[in-house]
Amino acid sequence: MQGIRTTIVSTRGLFAFCSAALFCAGSVGAADVATVLENAHLLGPSESIVLRAVMDIHSRGGASTRTVEVSIEREADGAARILAQVIEPAFLRNLKFLMHRDHRGRSDFWMRTSSGTRRLTGRDNTESIFNSDFTVEDFSYIDIAAYELALLPDQPAGRTVIDGRLTQASPTHARKVFTVEDETGLIERVRYLDANGRMVKEYELLTRQEISGQTLPHEAVMTNHTEGTFTKLTIVSVDPDARIPARVFNPAGL
Repeated sequence: MQGIRTTIVSTRGLFAFCSAALFCAGSVGAADVATVLENAHLLGPSESIVLRAVMDIHSRGGASTRTVEVSIEREADGAARILAQVIEPAFLRNLKFLMHRDHRGRSDFWMRTSSGTRRLTGRDNTESIFNSDFTVEDFSYIDIAAYELALLPDQPAGRTVIDGRLTQASPTHARKVFTVEDETGLIERVRYLDANGRMVKEYELLTRQEISGQTLPHEAVMTNHTEGTFTKLTIVSVDPDARIPARVFNPAGL
């Protein structure tokens, strides 16, 4: 790719999602918290983007690798579609995940496995993506309505820390704490906490890259502290101006 520059992130424990919102210097007001997270997404402010990434999965049973392709399309009214599919190894190419979000923020999900395609419900949002430590929830847009949001005190310079308490706790966590870099809009870190405040999972940005004037994640890691496992995600190529055919996001084509 032309114009790619990789930068090591020096701060400790940084998260890997990218926000579409552009932040000016200074802290975000309480009224803006929902907007910040509402605009948060996987890879940056492009309306249409295709990337390839390598998943290095370290489970209790050993290590494995997947190369995945992720296609993302966003519309001005807030509607969006995400398709993630395994490219390598070849025998796993039938593994796919599809998300549709309408302009009202309502989402639908489908998962394709060796057993066929099934539609997921809200109760399935902690289901693993391709047997990694990433879940349906992690690969989807944030459901703002599911959280009670607040700014935490003692905000670090250049960053905004947002506490998101789930109105209905998931099977794995009750809260998320997001750390957002003001200058770039990158969500640098997310801590997943249980009802007792114990961190059960963590998503961190390790390095970032500059592509076509956009700051995007390069390497990130999802760690499951409960299971003692982790998955490293390395983005190896990005097309920030991709033209994606509509059929790519058709559930009937999974």
